[in-house]
Amino acid sequence: MPDSVTPGCTDAADFGFHPGASGPANTRALQDAVDRGAPSG
Repeated sequence: MPDSVTPGCTDAADFGFHPGASGPANTRALQDAVDRGAPSG
């Protein structure tokens, strides 16, 4: 896990989000993260 990720938070990169990706690609990646739900903890 990168140092920039707070424990207990989901890293958007795990779902395919990337700052260099297109807007539509990142929209799909972040929607996928929402659809899967946040990990409980």
